[in-house]
Amino acid sequence: MNTPVPPAILIQGVQKSYQDVHVLKGVDFEVVRGGIFALLGSNGAGKSTLVRILSTAAMIVYRRKIA
Repeated sequence: MNTPVPPAILIQGVQKSYQDVHVLKGVDFEVVRGGIFALLGSNGAGKSTLVRILSTAAMIVYRRKIA
């Protein structure tokens, strides 16, 4: 019997706005262990903004673990 494997990355409900302009509205995705994930979108879709948010969050978690 196979035991479910939790995702390596699980993102739910990421939102970002600059004053009245919403650039990310409820971004959800998951990446399975050993999987490959591509983040695609047109210019101005918020790809770089999402990566910046996730990398900042990862640094905060990492720093808390080593402190």
